[in-house]
This record gives sequence, C-alpha cells and structure tokens, in this order.
Amino acid sequence: MAILVSKDGSPSDRIAAAYQRLTESASHLNTASDELGRSIRALDLALAKLNLGIKTWVKSGGWENSDSTYEDHHLGYAKVGPKWGIALSITRGMRGWEENATEDGEWLFNDAPRALRAEAINALPDLIESLVTASDKATTDIKGKTDHARELAKTVTALAQAER
Repeated sequence: MAILVSKDGSPSDRIAAAYQRLTESASHLNTASDELGRSIRALDLALAKLNLGIKTWVKSGGWENSDSTYEDHHLGYAKVGPKWGIALSITRGMRGWEENATEDGEWLFNDAPRALRAEAINALPDLIESLVTASDKATTDIKGKTDHARELAKTVTALAQAER
C-alpha cells in the first residue's frame, strides 16, 4: 500500500513515500516488460526457424524538430553481433543531410531501451510484411544468379575434364 505524503511534508517523509511508490511501480514495470519480452522471444524463435538470413528495417517512430534535426526509430530483423533477431535502432541526423546521419544504437529487441520497445510493437506487422517482400526479392535474385553460376560451373568443369 502506497504512503501518500503531502508536498508540505518533510523532505525525508516525502522521499520515503516516493521511494516506496517507486519500488511498487518498478515491480509492475518489470513484470510488464518481462511479459513483452516473452512474446517477442516467441516471435524471434518462429522467425529463426525460417532461416531467412535477410536484413530489413521499418520505421517505428521518432521525432523531428522545426530545425529539421530528427531521430528515427526502426524495428528490424537483422544480425546484431553474432545473433539474428528482431532488433531496434536509432538514427539521428538532419533532414536533407541523411548521408551524415549517425547510428545511435542497435540492439536485439529485448536489449533495447524500454520506451523504444513499447513504441515499436505497432510496427511488427509492417516488419513481417517487409520480410515477405525482402524474401521474395532475394528468391528472385538468387534464381537469376543460379543460372549464371550453373553456366560458369559447366564451363569450368568442361575445362577441367579436357585437361585430363
């Protein structure tokens, strides 16, 4: 049960009451964050079974100031460090000068700041749709290259057999 102390209370009483409320609030926050994390882990496992190996990102939030400085938040499926998974990133820069933008972080979803994770949830359908598009494109590209690779292999094989 939270203790409420008026702003007129002593600083010690106020901080004690606030800390008690913060302890309870942190417990609720951690529980909610853990539940979100379990859901994302389940989705990550399902995607890992597909063995995609395809990186794609969609915008999931951010902000822009009147002076054109911005911060874009992205939800993606990417390799972060040694592991593929659902990921989040932040890019900062100035509109019109995007080539000078800087990455200000890239994390696997459950390692990212909580506010970024919560903001990104609504972009999950966009991410999955983007993965479909990227997978279809990669399939087309690979099929096109396969014919070329087959022809090169045929040529090299013929040359190798002729030298025997």
